[in-house]
Formats: sequence, structure tokens, C-alpha cells
Amino acid sequence: MTQQGQRQELFRQSALDQVSAATGLDAYIKAVRPSTWLVAIAAVIAIAALLVWGFTAKVATTINDNGVVNDGKVVSYLTEQNRIEVSVGDRALVNNKEATVTDVSATPLSSRDAGAIAPDDYTLQMLKLEDWNYPVYLTMDNMPAEGTLVDVMITTDEVAPIQFLLDSELGNGSS
Repeated sequence: MTQQGQRQELFRQSALDQVSAATGLDAYIKAVRPSTWLVAIAAVIAIAALLVWGFTAKVATTINDNGVVNDGKVVSYLTEQNRIEVSVGDRALVNNKEATVTDVSATPLSSRDAGAIAPDDYTLQMLKLEDWNYPVYLTMDNMPAEGTLVDVMITTDEVAPIQFLLDSELGNGSS
């Protein structure tokens, strides 16, 4: 055999030995650090919690106003725009206690007529009456004393937070 043939055979043999050797194939490869896994798991948990909250929680639309106790009911005076949003049976809070809307008047009262139920000037001022006011009547257990000024918060709508995202997506697609 010539020297060139020996060299070719030698190179061929060393290449075959290198390819067939299992060097490093059984060694542990650390592809992802444990801290990266912890961050990934925390992100998945946060996204899952956000989705659960988005579908199960409720965001309330409310109207906040003052009212006064008159004839065993709480009377709150709303603008026409707010009156349209309120319906009989809507839930409310009166001084942070549960109440229910029992009547929504379709006939407005002048500020003078609406203010006639106020026992004093302070209550009249706090009712924030406009030129025309729509009385909304609420009932509750443990009604405060007659003539008492109360805080009223009427819940007009409740929406799951995910609905905001779905509505915006649908709104953008239809334009």
C-alpha cells in the first residue's frame, strides 16, 4: 500500500471511530434552568386565574345619588338619562344595606315639587335637584327614620370582564 492509501485509510478509520463513539450522548443536557420553569408555571397559573376571573367576576354599572326616607320608602331623584337605565327590581344599596327599586316614575317633578319632601335646607341641597327630576322609590329592611338623608347606589347592569374584550373584538370586526 502506498503512503497516500494508508493516510486515506487512516483518516477514514478515525472518522468512523469518531462517528461511532458514544461520547457525550449519555451525558445530561441542561436545556432549561429550574428558575425558568418556575417563571413559566407562574405565568400559566396567572393566565388561568385571569381567565377564571374574566368569566366568573362581575363588573357593575351603578348610579350613585342621595335620597331621603319619605312615607316608609327611600326616594331618590334622577335625571331623565339615569331614569332610563333604572328598572323596577334593580338591586341597590342604601347606606350600604341591600334595597330594591320598587317604582320608577315616568313623570318628572319640578325641583320645587321634588324638594318639598326635604326636611331641611341641607337635605334639599344634598338631593342635587335639577329643573326636572324623576322619583325612584326603593324599599329595604330596617328602613332609616323618616326624613333621613341616605346614600343610594343603584346597580343597573352587571357584565363579566371577558365581555368587554369580546365586545371590542366584535366591534372592530364589524367596522
